[in-house]
Amino acid sequence: RPNSVGYRCVPCLFVAARVIDTTLLPDSERGTGAAAEGCVTSSATFATSTTPGESEIPNRRTMLSTLERKDTERAGSEKNQRNPKPDVQGDVMSGELQAADIVEILKKRLAFMAGGEDKKGNALISVPPPCDDFMLQDFKDTLTYLTTLTHDDDRGVTVVIQGDSSWGDRLKPIMGINQDILGRRLCCTLVLRPHKSKDSKAPLRDKQASTQVKYVSQAKLFKLISPLQLTPEFGGTLQYDHYDWLSRQLAVEKYIKEVKLLSKHTDVALGFCRFQASPGSPDVPCQIGPAMGEVIARTVQSGQRLLESLQCNVEFGFKSHCGQRMVKERGSAYRKVKAALDCVVQLQQSFQEDWERELEILRGTQQLETFYKEVETMINWTSVERDRLLKSGTKSDLDKANAMAMDIFARYSRLRQFSASLCKELPREADSICSAMSRLDLACEDFASHFNSPRECLSPVLDQELQQFWELLSNIESRLKNPPDDDVRTTKEVDKLLTELQDTTSVIESQLQTLKETFQSHGESSEGEIFWLIREQMSHIKALLSSRKNDLVQAGQFLCCEENALQLVSWLDKLNKLVETKFLNTGHRVTQPEHDRMDDMARGTYHYGLRLLDDAVKLRKLTGYGTAPSNRVADALFDAWVGYVTTSRCLRRSEQPPIAKEPQVLPR
Repeated sequence: RPNSVGYRCVPCLFVAARVIDTTLLPDSERGTGAAAEGCVTSSATFATSTTPGESEIPNRRTMLSTLERKDTERAGSEKNQRNPKPDVQGDVMSGELQAADIVEILKKRLAFMAGGEDKKGNALISVPPPCDDFMLQDFKDTLTYLTTLTHDDDRGVTVVIQGDSSWGDRLKPIMGINQDILGRRLCCTLVLRPHKSKDSKAPLRDKQASTQVKYVSQAKLFKLISPLQLTPEFGGTLQYDHYDWLSRQLAVEKYIKEVKLLSKHTDVALGFCRFQASPGSPDVPCQIGPAMGEVIARTVQSGQRLLESLQCNVEFGFKSHCGQRMVKERGSAYRKVKAALDCVVQLQQSFQEDWERELEILRGTQQLETFYKEVETMINWTSVERDRLLKSGTKSDLDKANAMAMDIFARYSRLRQFSASLCKELPREADSICSAMSRLDLACEDFASHFNSPRECLSPVLDQELQQFWELLSNIESRLKNPPDDDVRTTKEVDKLLTELQDTTSVIESQLQTLKETFQSHGESSEGEIFWLIREQMSHIKALLSSRKNDLVQAGQFLCCEENALQLVSWLDKLNKLVETKFLNTGHRVTQPEHDRMDDMARGTYHYGLRLLDDAVKLRKLTGYGTAPSNRVADALFDAWVGYVTTSRCLRRSEQPPIAKEPQVLPR
């Protein structure tokens, strides 16, 4: 049961969250919840693992002071930033008797409210014949619960008892219980005696009751209460399903209880995240937010499904012939669930905002922890390697140390960038971050001072070769960074420039291979600091070459489209001139199919040229390489097309036979 969950036990947070989720699902969907509950429980068990000792966390004092300052700032701003916790409306948890408390008693159907009313507007409580295990205390609990379903605007309550011989001596105590529980709300008690043909001559008054008790027949009962307001047990036609009604009551009460429990668990989850935001904490706090968010989302979905079921007339006993009382009861249940659902939606928004703030703090803490660990690792490595270099002075050990120094140099560069980003994201921690980087700088400088760079031992020949190679790379880089002097005008120029780029790449690769062979011939290693810097510069130049090549390819595609369009213009001009010289000026006749075929070819040529020009416009926007100004290819294409259309129309007019004039009719 959710009430037995211990809020102080961290693993119970995940289990209780799963209980909230699975209890709202229908029976057909609860089978998949067991496996998920096992996964959540295993992750919660991981949350209770012990944190590392103080010796495993470098610079712990700095981290603890950082966290204390963060907690102070968060506590100070929590009143202004955090959203107020919504309160669940309704009277479910106010101490009244709930259906879940007496569910086994309610299943006996000792008394029920089917939703009917008498002709005066009083609510009806129906008491069927007693069952085999009837007990007065059970009847009292049932009646007590039914009184919680009445409304303040009700006029009163009328109790209808099926008074057959099975009651025996228990009928009189039943009337006393009615008076004790209902009090002034009890208007009348009607005892149905269906086997008696006549009613009692006068109303009887019980000695222990102050309200009227009537023993009535079936006909008299129908005069006081319409058959439409009575169930078939009392001779009426009102449809009522007690077990569906009980399922509805349990579902509404359970949902509101679970919403209240979920509201408490969100505070527990956020508190657990704040508690775990410490050095060496596991990654479980980062998983709490998504898990709790999923539980809240499923709770919202369950509430929406429950609201839909309360609106329809099929589920939970809401039949088409229910009474007005049942409509009120359904509306009351709908309002309670709607208020609880609104609370969950508000809770979802507030939890998401609070979780985003807590997650940002958690991520900042983890990033700081990673940064400090990396700094301490590098400092320890440099000190150990420095001591080893002091004991060994051989050239092979020096080369190995130099190669290892390249790795630590790369890590140092990444760590320097990481520290800069942390200072921007966490400006309040800038002092501690800069202090850690200063310690690392001193350690690296001390390490570098204990051995000479291999470049100082190079011979003049190697130094000259290296200097020439650096000059080559520098010249190529300057040419690639500067924009080209002249714009390209034709595709031939583009092909020439692409060939030059390919030759430049080949020259760089061959020069690098020659430099490596020269170093190896002099007994020097090609894996030291110098070649690491060369490889970095080579990667940079290759990126520039690739970018220049892409720009040239796009420029070539653009120029190719324009050149093809110009060829189409010249073809249209030739076709126009051919039509003029061969057919129009000489009077040579052309057949209709030949003329149509020429028109189709000209029209297709024009449309193809338009598509080429559209592609050229798109490519001109994308290219980063300078191209010559446009030479008005579109205007030339349009003029050529208009010229051909004019010539073709003239040719068609010349081919039409003259219209013979009709003979004139002379007047008589």
